[in-house]
Amino acid sequence: MYGGTELIIDKNTFLVVIGVFIKVAFTAGITSSDSSWSGSKLVFPKIIFNTGGGYNPTTGMFTAPVDGHYVFFVSVQSYGTSYIKMEIVLNGESKVKTMAHDTNDKDYYETGVNLVVLRLNQGDKVWVKHYLGTGYYSNPIPITTFSGFLNNQENMRTMGLMA
Repeated sequence: MYGGTELIIDKNTFLVVIGVFIKVAFTAGITSSDSSWSGSKLVFPKIIFNTGGGYNPTTGMFTAPVDGHYVFFVSVQSYGTSYIKMEIVLNGESKVKTMAHDTNDKDYYETGVNLVVLRLNQGDKVWVKHYLGTGYYSNPIPITTFSGFLNNQENMRTMGLMA
């Protein structure tokens, strides 16, 4: 347990607490491509890392286990010469957009990325939403990914460990 203590939130979720630092972080990806996908929410079923249990690979949603400032990052790759535009959404409100777009019909498999810092309350939900376009590209080692983590700097400031 690395000197930490388990904090049980419910029967399916626990957090590792080291001092007052709660570890919440995830990276999830997609391991196959879809040339015609145009759904409303992009679900990232392949868990690469998920400590704190915040990300659900079945629903594609991250649920904040504790209050705090979180950082989220999305990377999406277009399929062939198609384009795709995505948004990072907090509780139904779009916060940032990204797009993978071929501007001259000669480039293939463009990548769009974006990052956002959000203040979340326990239970808030964050996901990646389809905005425009069709198709995404990935492979068995994910290219199209969604990541997030709790920034513990506010906890460190509270303890007087940071200015």
